[in-house]
Amino acid sequence: RGMPRRSLTAVHAGSTAERCLLWLKDLGMDEAQVTKATARFPKLLGYSVEHNLEPTVWWFKGLGVDDLQVKKAIMRHPQVLSYSVENNLKPTVQW
Repeated sequence: RGMPRRSLTAVHAGSTAERCLLWLKDLGMDEAQVTKATARFPKLLGYSVEHNLEPTVWWFKGLGVDDLQVKKAIMRHPQVLSYSVENNLKPTVQW
């Protein structure tokens, strides 16, 4: 039933997981929402904020998706942050 609470507090300072957690909170997600998203897609904690997460969010925003919609998308389908903008997302939108 979801990720244990200690998982969010047991990350190492400066780690990729910590940067991911802080980034999700900066998007406006509260701790319960972050826990839910990372429980649905634990690999999210291993993705680079700079190379994976931010470029995907910026791409969505460039399409006119607002902050609330981005947050909802991440909550419902956190795997979207793992998709390649060039190889997965752009071709889908262009279709």
